[in-house]
Amino acid sequence: MSINITYMCKTVLHFVFLVMFLISSQSLSANEIFAPFVSGLSVTLQENSVTLSWRSAPEEIEIYEIFRSPEPFSKDNFNAARKIGTVSQDITAYTDYPPSTDSYYYAVLGRKNENTLYKLFIPYRNITVSPVAVERTETLNEVTAKISQLSAEKDQESIHLQFDTSKPDRKVIIYRSSSRIESEQDVINAQALATFTSDQENYTDFPLGGIEYYYAVVDAEAARAGSFDFVPGENTLEEPVELPVGTQNTNVFGKVENRITPLPYLLLNRLDSTATEILSKSPTTLDETTLSIWKQMEERISPEKTEDSATPDILPIDRNAKTDGVNKQLAELVGKSFPADPDDQAAWQNAEKQFAAFFDVSRTDKVLSRAHYYMGQVYFFQGNYKQSFFEFLMAQDTLYTQVQPWLERIYPQLLFLFDS
Repeated sequence: MSINITYMCKTVLHFVFLVMFLISSQSLSANEIFAPFVSGLSVTLQENSVTLSWRSAPEEIEIYEIFRSPEPFSKDNFNAARKIGTVSQDITAYTDYPPSTDSYYYAVLGRKNENTLYKLFIPYRNITVSPVAVERTETLNEVTAKISQLSAEKDQESIHLQFDTSKPDRKVIIYRSSSRIESEQDVINAQALATFTSDQENYTDFPLGGIEYYYAVVDAEAARAGSFDFVPGENTLEEPVELPVGTQNTNVFGKVENRITPLPYLLLNRLDSTATEILSKSPTTLDETTLSIWKQMEERISPEKTEDSATPDILPIDRNAKTDGVNKQLAELVGKSFPADPDDQAAWQNAEKQFAAFFDVSRTDKVLSRAHYYMGQVYFFQGNYKQSFFEFLMAQDTLYTQVQPWLERIYPQLLFLFDS
C-alpha cells in the first residue's frame, strides 16, 4: 500500500485553515450579536411624515443617530446618507418630515461614545429594506402650532391656564410638573394632563394643594417627533403656581364613576394635614371591628374563587393590522413583546423595558389607558402584583370591563402580601 505524502500534507493544511476560518467566523458572529444594534425597525407612513419605531439595543449606548438616504444602506454609500436626528438611548421612536416626495431609506445606528458609531447595516433590524415616500412635503415647523403667552391664574380650588396659538385646528398637549419644564428630559419627568384642540386656548387643572407646579403646552405632533422648543413665558411657565392646602374642588372627582370596594380614593387635599404629614405617619394596628370586616372580605375573595389560568390579553384594536400612527406603534409593541408562553420571564422583563420606553413619549389618553392595561399584565406575569394593581387602576376608567378580572386575580395576592 502506497501513501501519498503530498496529498496528506495538503489535506492537513486545508483542515487547519478550515478550523481557523470557523473560529474567526464565530468570533465575528459573536461580535455582531452582542454589538449594540437596535432591532425590529418598522415604519409608519403619514401624508407628510415617516415615523420610525424600534426595539432598544441589548447593550447600553449613549444615543441613537437616525439617517436618511435615497439609496439602500451599505458601507460603500453610507457617506452619502444624511443624519437627520439624534435621540437618547431610552427613546424608541422618531418622526421625520422628508424634504421631498422622493423615496428614501432609513437607518438607526447606535453610538457608544464620541468615537464609536456602529456602522453595521442589518436588514429588518436597524435599516429599512423598502423605500418610502410621503405624498406632500411640510416641515414640522410649518405644520405645528406655536404656543405663546401662557399664563396661570389660581383661585381656592383650581388653576386656570390660558395661552395663544398660531393655528386653531391643531392638537396640543398640556404638561404639569413640580420642577421647571425646559427640555425633553423635563417632559419625560412631567405628567401629560390632557390633549385637546388648540382653539380651546385654555385649560383648568385641579391639582393637590400645597405643591408648586409648572406647566407647559406644546403641539402634539411636535411632541411625538421629540421636538421640544421651550421658551419661558411663552409656552412654559417661568414661575410656579400653588394652591392652598385643603381647598380643592371635590367635583373634579365626579368623573370617576367606578370605584372598587374596599379601596376608596384617598383625597389628601380634603384633610387638615398636608400630604407630607399624612404619608410620614407610622402604621397603626387595626381595631377589632376593622379586622373582622377584613376577614369577611378575605373569605369572599378567596384564591379558590379567583384563581384561573391567566393568559395575556390583547385588545381587538391592537390585533387589527389596519391601525396606523401611534395605535400601530402600540399594536406592534404588544405583538413583538408579549410572549406566547406566559412563563417566559426573560420575555416579560424585556417587555417591561419596552413599555417603559413607550411611556417616555407623550400619548393620547386612550392610548395611555391601553398601554397601562398591558403594563399591568407585564407586571402580573412577573409576580409584581403591587405594581400590576396600580397599572390596572390607571386603565380602569376607559377599560373597566377588561380590568376587573385582572383585579380579581390580584386581590388575593395583595391580601397575602399584607398578611405577611
